[in-house]
Amino acid sequence: MLPDWAPNVHPLVVHFPIALLFVGALVDAVALVVRDRHPWVRTSAVGLYALGALGTVAAFFTGRDASDEVDLPVRALTTLNAHADWALYLVWFASLYAALRVAVLYWRREYRLAIHLPVALLGLAGLLLVQQTAERGGRLVYEYGVAVAAASGDHDGMDTRDPSSAPPDTSVAARLDVLAGAPAEGSVFTVTPGQPTLAVLPDTLGDLEARATLDLSGFTGTASLVHHLQDGQTYDFLALDRTASGAVTLRQGRVESGDETTMDSGTAPLDGPAEIRAYAVGTHFRGYLGGEQLTHPHADAAPPGRVGLRLDGQGAVRVLALSATPVE
Repeated sequence: MLPDWAPNVHPLVVHFPIALLFVGALVDAVALVVRDRHPWVRTSAVGLYALGALGTVAAFFTGRDASDEVDLPVRALTTLNAHADWALYLVWFASLYAALRVAVLYWRREYRLAIHLPVALLGLAGLLLVQQTAERGGRLVYEYGVAVAAASGDHDGMDTRDPSSAPPDTSVAARLDVLAGAPAEGSVFTVTPGQPTLAVLPDTLGDLEARATLDLSGFTGTASLVHHLQDGQTYDFLALDRTASGAVTLRQGRVESGDETTMDSGTAPLDGPAEIRAYAVGTHFRGYLGGEQLTHPHADAAPPGRVGLRLDGQGAVRVLALSATPVE
């Protein structure tokens, strides 16, 4: 059972591989000096590297799960993605290096200096990956307050009120360029079967967070938050599939030259207005319904494009809010 202060298991395991790999390098350095008299020191170093490799795997997967469970401030996204990328590089390096050390240990038991020194230096070089990964993990906690209780009320100054209590933002629809379908009447788009509505904000953005709050009580079909839109046939999307009853499905994917690919999906109940949020930063994508993350795919980064809504179905959709924030 987790202690009350721990939001997830990641902070409980992440320090073990760091310590094991650094101590492994230290013991390896000692083994260079005493390799002839005390060969067990070299074996101990190899064991520490093997345990460290296992620890990086545990830290990587618990970290990935942890990132899916916390509400991330926009300004932390680039650091989070870099942390995940460096962690993956470390997993591969530590695993392959540990396998190499075990193989060399049994292949050349006398372990001459001409062999021991190069492989030991390679282990030292691998500590750079540890430092890069740990630095970005530390920034997430100490600079951005990710998963820190004292900082839980600060989300980049964003309004955290219940969106259902906010009045409709009629200015949103007025700012949208309608590329297909009928224009809005006030804040309401009326969609007819076979005639999707596509309406976008004027700005062109690269890495971004996009948010939409929609009243779908009078609508059945698919309401999509589209981003990196090049034209009506090429864009990324976070789509909410709503039927007349039951849970809704959130899908995140890409349309290229009219061909749609769903990269990840999840289901959840919907009670009241739908607050959907899409992150697209480099090759990392995330999709939220309310405060719950339901999708987390990876794909090639899309070129900068526009953000908006695509509504395909039947009925009326009231736009309560729509925004796009660039991520540096």
